[in-house]
This record gives sequence, structure tokens and C-alpha cells, in this order.
Amino acid sequence: MIDGMRQTWGDEHNYVICHTDHEYQWNGAEGADWGHAHYELDIQIGGTVGYEVYGSNVGGYFKGKGDGGYLNCESLVCSRPGLS
Repeated sequence: MIDGMRQTWGDEHNYVICHTDHEYQWNGAEGADWGHAHYELDIQIGGTVGYEVYGSNVGGYFKGKGDGGYLNCESLVCSRPGLS
């Protein structure tokens, strides 16, 4: 997905892909300085999972309101210092 966006818009953009609740305030104008898309990906057990994708060449503010990746680490059976 990122490779496709880099081919379309180049390396001068920063990209964020997230599934969790979040808030953002990008600098500049949507469509000119930053963009947003929503993608639904099929999952094997049926249904879809939605992801928000942002690309910006001017920066701004992004805050994920998830668990900081704890659930992802837990499902992959990995650990991070300070987590138990």
C-alpha cells in the first residue's frame, strides 16, 4: 500500500495508516497539501477491517487513541519493556 502511494505522490510525503480511534489536524488544505482515504480490507473469517490512510507533505498533528500497540504485540506474542 505504501509503495503504491509513494509511486503516486513521491517520497516527499509522510503517511499514517491507522485502525484505532484518533484525532488529527493537518497543516494546509485537504487535497492540496494532505489527503485522506478509507480502505476496507477483507479478512479470512469474514467481514472487513477498515483503515484510515493519511498522506501529508506539510505535517501537522496526529494522535492515536488506541492502546499504544499493546494488543498488536500481545497477538504476536512479543513483549516490550514495561509491559506485562
